[in-house]
This record gives sequence, C-alpha cells and structure tokens, in this order.
Amino acid sequence: TTWFHSPPTSSLAEVTVRFDAANAFWQRILAATNGAIERWGKHCGIGYADLGGNLDILAGLRGTQDLLYDVSDALRAKGWLVPAYPMPPGMEDISVLRIVVRNGFSRDLATLLVRDVRVETERLAELHAATITAPAPKHKRTSFSH
Repeated sequence: TTWFHSPPTSSLAEVTVRFDAANAFWQRILAATNGAIERWGKHCGIGYADLGGNLDILAGLRGTQDLLYDVSDALRAKGWLVPAYPMPPGMEDISVLRIVVRNGFSRDLATLLVRDVRVETERLAELHAATITAPAPKHKRTSFSH
C-alpha cells in the first residue's frame, strides 16, 4: 500500500515535472539496472515495468482518499457494491475500499470485478487534468449506505 498527499496546487497546469539525473532515487535505479545488465544482460532482458504506475501518479494528483471514493463511485455505476468509507474516529483521515465476497461468488464474477476495477482505474487515470485535480466535494463523505 502506498499513501500520497495531494500537492498544494489547484490545477495540473501548476504542476511541473522535470527529469533530474542527479536524483538519489534515479541514481539507485540506474546503478541497480547497470549492475543487472553487467551480470545477466547476455542471458535475459533487463528493465522495469513501471516506476509507480498510473494509480500512484493519479493518487499523487487526486489524493489517495478522493481516489478511493472515485473508484467506489465508478464501480457502483457498473453495479458493484465496493464501498469506500473512512476509518473510525481517531483514524478518519484514512479511507478504505471494502470488498465482501459472499458464498457462491464465482471465479467468473471475480474475473469481471477485477476487469472492471482495472478498466475504471485506467479510465480515471486518463481523465482530463482539470477533472483529476478538481477540488474535493464540499460535503463530508461518510460511510457507505445501501
């Protein structure tokens, strides 16, 4: 699990991204990659599938808490009940998604749920920048209700 906090910006236009070759994290990845190439490069391909992924980036822009509610809302629109709700008092700054699997939940249904989670998270990641960085709703989000 990775937790992010939204940057103090109001739009994606204010976010600047630049490559920093001197960044310690990048230097570590570069050293590990070069070491792997030296040792195993003639025997296999060396690379990284990603360095964070769409959801990590989206959570960084949107905020982890709001992203959880976005995913819950998107899945509800497809007929799934995957509630997002805040933790109890004292931990209410953390929200979670809850998936309850009942007896008889088939492999086919599980496959459909995983597919819909992937489709919806990819769709959320592709939203226009203004939508991604839109301010959180003014109403307080509460526990899921049927």
